[in-house]
Amino acid sequence: MLLGRLPKVKLLQKYSLPQFIPVVAAVRTGNIGAFNKAFTMAEDFFIQKGIYLLLEKVRMLTYRNLFKRIFIAQGKSDKIYLNQCLHIMKWMQIESDPEEIECILANLIYNRMIKGYLSQKYRCMVVSQ
Repeated sequence: MLLGRLPKVKLLQKYSLPQFIPVVAAVRTGNIGAFNKAFTMAEDFFIQKGIYLLLEKVRMLTYRNLFKRIFIAQGKSDKIYLNQCLHIMKWMQIESDPEEIECILANLIYNRMIKGYLSQKYRCMVVSQ
C-alpha cells in the first residue's frame, strides 16, 4: 500500500484480512474520516501485527487522494485553495485549520507525492501538470 498499489477486496478476503477492507476503501476514495474510523476500530490488530506505524504512512496516501479528487473536481484550474480544502474537511466532519492543511500539503510536496508548490501570498497550492 505504501507504493500506492491497493489490494482488491477478494485478495483481502482470501487471506482473512477483513480489518484492511475499510482502510483500503478509505484510501482509494480519499475519505479521511472513514480512514480514521477504520484505523481506530482495528488499532489493536495493527499494533499486534507490528504494522501500526506503516499504516500511519498510508494516511498520507489518503490525503493525496483527497487533494487529487479536489483538483479533478475543480476542472481546468491548476490551483487548490486552502479555504476550499478547509470547507471540504469540515464537510467530512474533520476538524482542522488552514495551517494544518498547509502543513499536510507541504509534506505531500516534500515527499514527492504531489508535484507543485505552495503560495503563501494567495493561500493556495499550485499543481504542476
